[in-house]
Amino acid sequence: MVKRIKLNGEEIKLTIKDLCHKGDFGNYKITIEKNITFDLDLMSKKLQKEFKIDKLHKLFMIIKKTPISISIARHGKIMIEKVDPDTPEKALEIAKTILETIPGYEGIV
Repeated sequence: MVKRIKLNGEEIKLTIKDLCHKGDFGNYKITIEKNITFDLDLMSKKLQKEFKIDKLHKLFMIIKKTPISISIARHGKIMIEKVDPDTPEKALEIAKTILETIPGYEGIV
């Protein structure tokens, strides 16, 4: 599934790719099609209100909210595990919370 987001006034392609499916759950990779570097420290401060910060490293962060586990890479990739229902639309809904922590994020177009 491909969507577009607005970041600092620019429309950027966002790809939601299904990786694997296990019963009722699915795993998805969200890719922002632009070179971007996430400020993981800033994002973790905003996300800790809704998620448990499982690991914060200079290159990636893992956050959890039962049963979901989300890995956020500094270079702009997001992996969401145990999406239920197993649909790209649900993965995008979950990813929206993360996208909202990016400075300059204006929404899905």
